[in-house]
Amino acid sequence: MLKRKVAFLLALAISVFMTADAFAQRALLLSYDGKVQTYKGSVLTLKLNGETVSSDVPPIIMSDRTLVPVRALFEKLGAEVRWDARSQKMHIKFEGADIEFKANDINAKVNGKAVKMDLSAKKINNRLMIPVTFMGKQLGMRVNFNSKDSIVTVDQNSNLKGVEHSKYGGGDRVLLNFDRYRDYTVIRITDPDRIVVDLPYTCSEAKDKEKKLDVDGTLVESVRYIQYDKTNTRVVIDTIGQPQYSIEEKKGQLALLVESPTYKNLIYSNYGDRVGFVLKGANLTNDDENPKKLYTEKYDPGTGRYVLTFPNNLADLGNGVFKINDGLLNTVAISRDNKSGKTTMTFNQKDKFFYEILSRPEVNDTAITLLKPASKTERLVVIDAGHGGREPGAIYKGMYEKDINLDIAVKLNSLLKSKKIKTYMIRDDDRYVSLYERARIANDLNAKLFLSIHNNAIDDPDYGGTMTLYRPGSLKGYSLTAKRFAEIIQNALLSKLKTTDRKTIERPNLVVLKRTNMTASLAEIAFMTNKNDMANLQTDSFRQKAAAALCDAVIQALKEVN
Repeated sequence: MLKRKVAFLLALAISVFMTADAFAQRALLLSYDGKVQTYKGSVLTLKLNGETVSSDVPPIIMSDRTLVPVRALFEKLGAEVRWDARSQKMHIKFEGADIEFKANDINAKVNGKAVKMDLSAKKINNRLMIPVTFMGKQLGMRVNFNSKDSIVTVDQNSNLKGVEHSKYGGGDRVLLNFDRYRDYTVIRITDPDRIVVDLPYTCSEAKDKEKKLDVDGTLVESVRYIQYDKTNTRVVIDTIGQPQYSIEEKKGQLALLVESPTYKNLIYSNYGDRVGFVLKGANLTNDDENPKKLYTEKYDPGTGRYVLTFPNNLADLGNGVFKINDGLLNTVAISRDNKSGKTTMTFNQKDKFFYEILSRPEVNDTAITLLKPASKTERLVVIDAGHGGREPGAIYKGMYEKDINLDIAVKLNSLLKSKKIKTYMIRDDDRYVSLYERARIANDLNAKLFLSIHNNAIDDPDYGGTMTLYRPGSLKGYSLTAKRFAEIIQNALLSKLKTTDRKTIERPNLVVLKRTNMTASLAEIAFMTNKNDMANLQTDSFRQKAAAALCDAVIQALKEVN
């Protein structure tokens, strides 16, 4: 009688596993551990690679772990599945791996090696169930749980089978071939210019070693790809300039089309701290010293769009959508309307930025810099590597001051960051930045300190040493004067470099000192025209010591900043 009662209850339990509606609308009777128990928790839908996995026992939650039916899941994956009733073991052959689960055992075996699961395998209503996390931890699959819709998803890794290049119209076509793919992200990166396709949960033949296609492209120089960790592959398309691109999706294929842009005269940079555009031949302000806006701007917080509008005669940018998707901007749409005589640039942002827009008459362009001002509590230090681009600074014995300045600045930036000090580099490569631009960027950022790094030159080869320049007077709201900051810098440099002391010197008319709103100083590390100083500047160790001295000075100055 008792056996018949248990059989009846088991039949009843199995009968409720008929439809999703039945799962959702009633409690389940589950037979496991020698008992029939009422299950009132969430009943889930299991999806593999986007398709629903059917099973007479649905995924359930037990001990805060999601259990899924082994046979239904692995057979959907195309695996060979065999149950041994005597040993209560499930044997699976899947993609060259031998996998074994045993009822009531927390350890599974993969190719004979025991691996611990989050929960023991359970035989429930005669179906072996395992924690779904096994699929992710041991097989590298992607596992997600959607609590809102009660769905657990398991996605297999894709396999990138090959990469091809061909010329396409006036541009190039890069074809990615897969067995399957689900997700991808396309990002534009600059300096050097390239388009990056990230393929999550995708394996490739180029595991841990980059493969490169040297191509005879119109707008593409080369195509590189690598599987850089267990489940992620990256494809890099090295481009000539900053062309337009589009994606065509087909089953098992992604085609990236690289085409000549319909926009023109703009260059984007997202390398390092300095992010923004240079508009060639554009004049959106009437001056760089006391600039007047010749444009209108509008920010829409609802859409996150910043819109810049100006007369067509101030810039010729063409039309088109400049795709970026780099974490800062999604796109910049350019529309030139000949009827209204106006051009509109629509920046589709991923965050809110302050836009510093300044024409630079000396190079006939306009720079647009995207900035995130520091909060009142942040102690931001702006590092200014003197000169750059078309302005080399002093030149002596084949060495350019701009390069020495930049090397010391980069070293200083690394040291300060290692000490958790927030920094911003005016330039971290060989680019032109106007003097007024440097000061305006520092002001827009609400920096606490501004440090400009230079080296000296003079007609007298016997004159060498270190000096630090500052603007006289004090700033309202700042307890640390520029003079005191200069003294801290000078003392630190002399202590580490053992150079001749050329003192701290008032320089009230230097643009980067007089136009900055925070405590600012300019360090002249050494004289390139002095034999001993130049010999020192040519060594990496001396430049590293200079950076270390400036780091010490900044730390001390920040302690004294109000």
